[in-house]
Amino acid sequence: MLLPLLFTSLKIAATTCVIGAIVGEWIGANQGLGALIIQSTFNHQTDRLYAAVITSSALGLLFFGIVVLAERLVMRRHPA
Repeated sequence: MLLPLLFTSLKIAATTCVIGAIVGEWIGANQGLGALIIQSTFNHQTDRLYAAVITSSALGLLFFGIVVLAERLVMRRHPA
């Protein structure tokens, strides 16, 4: 009974961890996607800004997909 709740929580965490990393990089990093977003905004480099945002979105989708794949593999072995 706890596996569906676990995987639902992991889906939420997999996407929000990307957001947390980017916000953390906004505050005090010189490298990373968050720093690239801030630098691109201040330097009016919209192409880099969109590339960083699309890459961040792709990372969130990738992590979500990994959790979904793991859920399908585990739930196939443990039916409800």
